[in-house]
Amino acid sequence: MASYRVPEVVRMALPLILGTPLAGQQPAPPPPVEMRALAFLEGRWEGTGRMGTGERAAEARATELVRFRADTGVLVIEGKGVARGPDGQDIVVHQAFGVLWYDRAAARYRLRTFRRGGESMEPDVTVGEQQLTWEFTDPRAGRIRFEIAVSAAQGWQERGAWSRDGTTWTPFV
Repeated sequence: MASYRVPEVVRMALPLILGTPLAGQQPAPPPPVEMRALAFLEGRWEGTGRMGTGERAAEARATELVRFRADTGVLVIEGKGVARGPDGQDIVVHQAFGVLWYDRAAARYRLRTFRRGGESMEPDVTVGEQQLTWEFTDPRAGRIRFEIAVSAAQGWQERGAWSRDGTTWTPFV
């Protein structure tokens, strides 16, 4: 077996050569302070609610899992609603995944949602005191709005409503 000896000058230069690309990289900026306003959402939330309108409304058990990721740079939201079917079996009536972040360049919150079936959208987002609202246009229903409010007394409260004219809202969640 042959042995090879690295010349002294090469051994001394290697750390400088290999370290140069790393030294040129800037450290990542800290997460936006605006993300702190979403801390009230973090956790595992479970409860029941009604989904639908009129006689088609059904009670569902809902679970929301909300976690910060990427050093609090994004908030990941996973929601699932399960209702009892007519045959007594559980059926999934809602399943969604969302990623919420603060876009520094646009100076606004952004939300990308994904629903069962592969649908994706980026609704308008508003963050208030212990409240998150997102809204979008659906060609079948008009405007759809969801609001989440969290309080010590009532926990997670979520409401959904639709409006054809942007003025009269009909609740469905």
